[in-house]
Amino acid sequence: VGSIDGVGTKSSLLPELMGKDAYEVLGQDIVNHSINDILVKNAKPLLFMDYVASSKIEPDLISLIVRGMADTCKIHNCPILGGETAEMPGTYKKNEHDIVGSIVGYVDKSKIINGVNNVEEGSCIIAIPSVSPHTNGYSMIRKIHELNTIPQDTLEWLCKPHKSYFREIEQLNKENIPIQALCHVTGGGLIENPPRIINKDLKIKFNIEISKH
Repeated sequence: VGSIDGVGTKSSLLPELMGKDAYEVLGQDIVNHSINDILVKNAKPLLFMDYVASSKIEPDLISLIVRGMADTCKIHNCPILGGETAEMPGTYKKNEHDIVGSIVGYVDKSKIINGVNNVEEGSCIIAIPSVSPHTNGYSMIRKIHELNTIPQDTLEWLCKPHKSYFREIEQLNKENIPIQALCHVTGGGLIENPPRIINKDLKIKFNIEISKH
């Protein structure tokens, strides 16, 4: 199972909020995001490769990004097989980085999760809470940040790394709890992402409770 994706505009906002500390978080982001992308098929990470591009490559910043990647890969027993950097002035804005990850995972054919075949009428969907916006929506968040004062606790929440759900799914597998489908909810949100993994003859009914507090 393979996947390739990028951190997106979070790599533009975080350095504004965190300074150099942001780059290690961004390294964690891309690995966790990639692991979640293959986790939906019940795949475990086998190897990871990275690509970082900028208008000017600064070795100390690249080192921080790679450190974040390496530490996160180590947690998941996934080696970084290799990487590539590109310096492209004029293509990228000053002090901005494009951080991309490519991951390969493995899963036994009999244990592949396929929601289109397994989800049926009456199936219950459970959402695992995120710890931040992860790596999505930061173009809008950045615009809000430019026009408004964001409370400090909200800023700290925005700076949290993308969460990996590997341990939660591994625990369900250890307890032999059958999983009909898995969906990594990203840019499309709850409206666009979950329908991709169910049969077109089915629809999702959401029960949303909004707190008054």
